[in-house]
Amino acid sequence: GRPRAGGKRGRPPGPGRKPRPARGGLRPRAGGVGRPVSRPERRPPSSSPAKQRAPPPAATTACTSVPTFSVAVAGLSADFAPYSVAHATGIDARNCVDINVVTSIKPPDIPAAMVSKSVDGTGLNGTAERSARSGVPVVVVAQFATHTSESLLTAPGIKSLTQLAGKKIISSPATDTPTITLNGILDEKAPSVAKNYTLVPIASVSGRDAAFLSHAGTGVLAPYNLDLQMESKLPGSKILASPTSLPAAPSTGLAVTRSYLASHKKVVEDVMKAVDEAQQLIKTNPKKAEKVFKGVYGITASEAKTFYKYDLKTITFNLVPTTAEYKEEATLDTESSKGQTWTPSDVKAQWTTKLASTVTRWWKKHSKS
Repeated sequence: GRPRAGGKRGRPPGPGRKPRPARGGLRPRAGGVGRPVSRPERRPPSSSPAKQRAPPPAATTACTSVPTFSVAVAGLSADFAPYSVAHATGIDARNCVDINVVTSIKPPDIPAAMVSKSVDGTGLNGTAERSARSGVPVVVVAQFATHTSESLLTAPGIKSLTQLAGKKIISSPATDTPTITLNGILDEKAPSVAKNYTLVPIASVSGRDAAFLSHAGTGVLAPYNLDLQMESKLPGSKILASPTSLPAAPSTGLAVTRSYLASHKKVVEDVMKAVDEAQQLIKTNPKKAEKVFKGVYGITASEAKTFYKYDLKTITFNLVPTTAEYKEEATLDTESSKGQTWTPSDVKAQWTTKLASTVTRWWKKHSKS
C-alpha cells in the first residue's frame, strides 16, 4: 500500500512510535511545541548572461572622504561612457570618489591643464603619451577601451565609402586621434579614398557637428552618440563605418600627472575601481545602461539601444594593454607625431601599470566571491 504519514510502507505507527508530520504541518521541537514548516520559495532564474562577472558589493569599509576627481575628455563623447555611468549611478561614490567629467577643454590643451591642476586627469591616452614623451610630466595608468567610439557619417545620397573620393570630410586636425582613426578606416575599407579626400579640420566635437549640418563636408568623423543624433536630424544621412574592425589599441583610459599619482594614489585606484565596475554594469545590465546613456547623451530610447550594442564592442576589462595593443598604439602615435617614430617600448615608457594590475587582481577576487 501507499506510505502513511509518519510510517513505513504499509505499516501503521506502532506503540511508542511517533508519527512524522506531513509536509507543511508541524515539526516537533523541544517542549513539544510545533512550528510551521514551509517549503522554500523558488527563485526565478537569473537573467544575467552565463559566466558574467557581477559588480562586487559596496565597499566593506566606510569612506573616510569622497574627494572629487575631475577628468577631461574630448567633448560629450561615447569614448568615455563608463566615467559618466559611474557618476550617474552612484558607483563612484560607493568607491569613495566623486568623478566629474569635464568637456570644455580642447584635447591639445588638456596636458597643460593637468599640470596646472585645472583638472586631475584625462581619458585621452594617446594625447597623454605624446605629451609625456615630449617632456610633460604625465603618465598613463590604465586602459578602458580598445577602440575609439567615433563613426563616419555621410551626407544624403552617399551609399558607399568609395563615393567620398575627392570630397570634403570633416574631422579633427590631421595629427589628432580622430583623423588618424579616419585614415585607418579608409585604408581598410576604401583605399582609393584614403589619399583622395580633402580634410576639413575642426578641433571641437560640437564644431564638427555644426559644420556637417551646415553642409561644409560630405562626411564627418564624430563620436558615435552624436552621429546617431545627426542621422536623425538630417534625413538620408547614414553611418557607413566605425573603427571597431581595426586592430585593438589602448585608445582611452586614464592618465594623470606623476605628482598627482604620487600624492593621490588611493584616489586613482578608486577611480579605476569605479570605472571598471561601471563597465561591468554596462555589460550585465543593458536596460539600466541604456537608461543612463539616454539621460547623459540626450539620445532617444531607440538610439540608446543602438549605442549600447556599439559600446559593448569597445570596452575592455583588461586594464593593462597586451603586447599587440602596445604595438598598434605605437603605429597610431607615429602617425600622430610630426616626423617622430614610436616603438612599443616607447609607448610602454609613458605608462605605469602597477596600480592597474592591483585593481585587476582585486576584481578577480571579488568576481569569485
